[in-house]
Amino acid sequence: MGKTTEFKQEASISGGSYVTAREFVRMDPSRRPGWSHKTLFIDGLDEIRAGASDPRNPIDDVIEKLAAIGDPRFRISCHTGSWLTYTDRTALKSLQDENHRNHDPILLELNPLTAQDLNRILPELQDCADVDPNSFIQEAIAHRMNAFLWNPHLLQILVKAILAKGWPQNSLRAFESACDHLATEFNKQHIDSMQPRVLAVWRRLQIKKTSIGRRTLDCLDLSY
Repeated sequence: MGKTTEFKQEASISGGSYVTAREFVRMDPSRRPGWSHKTLFIDGLDEIRAGASDPRNPIDDVIEKLAAIGDPRFRISCHTGSWLTYTDRTALKSLQDENHRNHDPILLELNPLTAQDLNRILPELQDCADVDPNSFIQEAIAHRMNAFLWNPHLLQILVKAILAKGWPQNSLRAFESACDHLATEFNKQHIDSMQPRVLAVWRRLQIKKTSIGRRTLDCLDLSY
């Protein structure tokens, strides 16, 4: 449904190989001799960036491993918030032959989900076999939760919140419920990668007070 789903599907359709970025930088190239002739779908550059002392290093590790394999064709995915536009583009350009070094690598972004996507995806989510997609979309819009519908990860968070407590009486309660679930969904690998002192600070600051009119609600501060 998100970048991981797309990468796995494209790898399967094209005859390529899917691998997480973390697995890729750790692997022994000699154990994957066939990869030099395949298109590699390297997923989750942001996952190995989490907790790195220098966020520029992970892309260098990926490029070093690609060179060791024999410069195969590849695709690499990264969360938008963790993509270092200039650094990553420059690093990837170094893999191109001299005739193409002036050309930027092609950068693609996933489109937001559409109503058609939601009608297909919602029944496939866990415990959602009996959920009517049209009714769910209408309820979300009525509760002003539109933004949660068009992002794959946020959609799953909203679904979990609603399945756990049902649709609340007002929009504020709906937002609070979704934020509660979002706070518990913070990527465990990101937490594991933090130094103990940093993690202690993060735990104290992860729930940020946000004023909305006369009301205050808790929501996760994602700016890490």
